[in-house]
Parts: sequence; C-alpha cells; structure tokens
Amino acid sequence: MRSILAGVLFLFVAFTYCDTEGTAQLRRLRQDEGACLKVFQDASAPSVERRVAYRKLLEGTKHADATLVSALNDKDPVIRRNAVYVAFQRNMPGLFNTLKTLVADDDFNVARMVLDCANQFPNAEQRTELLTLVSKSSTHTELRKLAYKIVDFPFNRENRRLKDTPGYDHEIVTVKSIPLALEGWKIRLDPALNGHKKGFFKPDFDDKLWKAQKIGDWESQGFPGYDGVAWYRFKFKMPEKIDSNAVELHFGAVDEVAWVWLNGVYIGQHDVGTMGWDKPFDLDVSKEIRWGEENVLCVRVEDSVAAGGIWKPVVVNVLK
Repeated sequence: MRSILAGVLFLFVAFTYCDTEGTAQLRRLRQDEGACLKVFQDASAPSVERRVAYRKLLEGTKHADATLVSALNDKDPVIRRNAVYVAFQRNMPGLFNTLKTLVADDDFNVARMVLDCANQFPNAEQRTELLTLVSKSSTHTELRKLAYKIVDFPFNRENRRLKDTPGYDHEIVTVKSIPLALEGWKIRLDPALNGHKKGFFKPDFDDKLWKAQKIGDWESQGFPGYDGVAWYRFKFKMPEKIDSNAVELHFGAVDEVAWVWLNGVYIGQHDVGTMGWDKPFDLDVSKEIRWGEENVLCVRVEDSVAAGGIWKPVVVNVLK
C-alpha cells in the first residue's frame, strides 16, 4: 500500500499563486507557525494557503497532533485524504474508530484512502470489521464492491488454458464442440450477495424453486430493471471420454462479470468490469469435467447497468 499511497502524499503542494501577494503569503506561512495556525483554522481562507499551513503544522510543531485530528474532519477533501494517510502511517491513537467514522465520506478519494488503510490494518479482526463496514456503508458503489470482494467473497483462481500451458507448443485442434442447450437453465437473484454462503454452487443444492431461464438477458425474462447479482445453474451430461488433451468451457458473452463453478469446484472468473459485457471468454475444466456423467454448471453473474445475464451460448470444447 505504501507505494500506492506515496503518490498521493502531497499532490497539493504543487499549488501556487501566480500573483506576488499570494507568493509572499505562502513564504510567510512556511516560516511562521502562528500564521499557519491562524490560516488553517480559518475555513474561509484560500485552499492553497490552508494546505500549506496544514503541512507546516504537521512538521514536528507543538500543534501537530491537534492539527491532524482536526484535519481528519476538514472541509477540504484533499486535506482529509492526506490526514487519513498520515494518521495511518503514524498509528495515531484511536485510529480504528477514526477510520470507522470516515468510511462513508462523500469524497471518493478520501473513501478510497480509508479502504486502502483498512485493508492494511494490522489487527486482523479489526481489519475485517472495517472492510465489512466499507462494503455496507460506503457511499461509493465501486468501493463497496471492492471491499466485499476482499472480505466476503474469497473466490479467485488463475485459470490456465491449454494454449497458455508452458512448454505446450503443439497445434491445438478442437476435436468436438458440445453446445449447451439454450433452455433449461435456472436463475435466482441474490440482492443480499450471500448466495455463496448458502451454497448455491454446490451440485446437490436444491434449486427446485429457482425460476426457469434461457440464454438471453434476464431483464426480458421476468426481472426488468434489476441490476445486481444473480446465479445460474444448469445440468448437462457429457459423452463417454474422448481422446483429448483438454476440455474448456467457452462463454459467448456474460453481461457483465462472471464467476464459474463446475461440479462444486470453483473454476475461475471473467472480471474486467463493465467493459466485459460482450467479451467471449474460455475456462479450462479438464480436471473437473465428468465424462459420461451429469455435470452441474453454476455461474454467478453481476450486472451494474442495463441488461444483464448469460446472453450468448455456452459451449464445451474438447481439445487435442
């Protein structure tokens, strides 16, 4: 985190006045602690003066601690953001409770700094509490999602396809393509984001109450206006084993983000944000596929705008 935060440490010191009077005032602030205190406490003073005064007061003066405490609630988001960083670096007394109060800050950059600090908090239990609070209380959707992924959705896997296997330089041929049916899928919305805790991805999960669905966006199939997370389940039977080197699932497109399980095993994800809504992707399932048996495919989909869902066909490709 330090390498990330270092870049935002003092972007605001580059501010400067163009007129002679302003330049002279900044020079006085850099030399006069009393003037700095007066300017910093004056909420109507120009932002550039207050920022310079704030920086000077933090440099080992007798007012440093009080200045830092005050800066954490300053009207200037640039000062607040830097104060969060400094408070974390100095392990300010009461830091945990301070970060809790700033989780819902309206400024994105301040809230992001709070999240970064929370993710590096030394006490594991308090770190989890802070991240959970961000996932539920941040006013910024992107940060809520990020915190949720960190603390509450621990699924991540680097899925390596045959073509990406080190040392495999043979020509790859598709021996057989098995299109999965467009109908026969089941869907369940998950606005509470806890389907993984309920075991939606497990092969034996009882999905008899889930709504029937076919390949296509979910908004036109009974869920108009829904943006959020939904889960798909689909059962298909594979033929008897075919001589091959790999088996891959090919998704024509999922709008927008997808996490995939096969037979209860987490396979991988297609997570490139909103831009991934129309991008095809492939995942290796060579070890997880069950030849000659029924297979259970589960896909968790997240959509944040407009239509969502598995809207293009899914194919099992047998490769050699």
